[in-house]
Amino acid sequence: MDLALPLSPTRLVARTAWIVAQLVLLCAAMASLDTGGDGLVETLVACGVTFVALVHAPIAWHGRITLAASLLGGAWIVARSQLAYGRADAALLAAVLFVAMAAGLALLFLWILAWRAPATLRVAALLAVAAALAGLRARGLLFAEPQWRIVGALFMFRLLVYAYEVIAGKRRERWQDGLNYLLLLPSFHFLLFPVVDYATFKRSRAPDLHATAQRGLAWIARGVVQLAIYRLLYHRVFVGPDQVRSFGTLCLHLFPAYLMYTNVSGQFHVIVGLLHLMGWRLPETNRGWLLASSFTDFWRRINVYWKEFMVRLFWFPTWFRLRKRGERLALTVATVVVFVATTLLHSWQSFWLSGTFALRDTDFLFWGVLGAVVLVGVLREQSRPKAAERGITLARVASTLGVWLTISLLWSMWSSPSVGEWLDTLAWWRRA
Repeated sequence: MDLALPLSPTRLVARTAWIVAQLVLLCAAMASLDTGGDGLVETLVACGVTFVALVHAPIAWHGRITLAASLLGGAWIVARSQLAYGRADAALLAAVLFVAMAAGLALLFLWILAWRAPATLRVAALLAVAAALAGLRARGLLFAEPQWRIVGALFMFRLLVYAYEVIAGKRRERWQDGLNYLLLLPSFHFLLFPVVDYATFKRSRAPDLHATAQRGLAWIARGVVQLAIYRLLYHRVFVGPDQVRSFGTLCLHLFPAYLMYTNVSGQFHVIVGLLHLMGWRLPETNRGWLLASSFTDFWRRINVYWKEFMVRLFWFPTWFRLRKRGERLALTVATVVVFVATTLLHSWQSFWLSGTFALRDTDFLFWGVLGAVVLVGVLREQSRPKAAERGITLARVASTLGVWLTISLLWSMWSSPSVGEWLDTLAWWRRA
């Protein structure tokens, strides 16, 4: 590990002040976009204060500092977002109570997983608690609606990753690491959250906080640009399905639809950038997804954390079980399992964020078609490994454009309430 040399007090203050100054400018830029909602500035400030505290604290204290920042900052963020519902003191008290209950849930999950019992019994206990919480969520009990969404952001996916790491790895984890992982500070504001891998999270603690923070600020800036592009597309370019009256407006509905993912990609860049400020040097979440030249390339580039989550929990276990029966069979079944799980887990996400567990025909069609073309690409690569392309070629440009047009068409269908309404939009001349 490359350890940074200690800085002199003067240089330490100067470098810290430069990081803070850049964060203030980014706070102003994101506030001007007005896309983050109440609590955005508080989230950025809380992560910035955490960075300053980490810089001046011994390394042995860093885990405790980030955990305290998540609890205190989380209460502040939730209180700010709930000010519209009542007085400031009542909102703060309710936020503190909610964060304490969320921390209690995290401790309960960690205790179950640390329990010296057979794995099947621990899994059954987790499922029982999850089922009880899902029942309360469906009835709107225990927490208010905005608080249930935060509970979903905290636990709906990261708990699966942590449980898999503990049970499959057959090892005990430190409670502090588990709490830091489950109660990540930005989760109290950003409901759409990248599925951070626990093993990657544990080994990502960076020795050079200033270099890590500078990298995080660059990613936050990239996220701000993507959010600005999203706002431009949404307000000035994109045409809703009810406004399609000609072939031109149909194109303005179909092809910018996929570009709306800049909203998610922008938020993910901001989130991971903020985690850099808290000392975790995590990898990039989306890698040039508009440059994908094949559907397998698209799957590997877009939402990288989700792909790795699916591979780790579903693809590898299935492939290892079936590989002795044949490589092609193992690849096929593992890929099918991944896309079935992706379909169901997106509905699981929708349940925690909206309160309804809906499986639409557009979900099945989108993930089914995407899974099929990815599978074809995977089998083709397995039978005929493709040589790495160097530079920009006409064939690569054509394939990239084809992927973009196809994904745009699929994305517009996935964004529609139903396949029937999407087909009705495509047949615009019937309404003219």
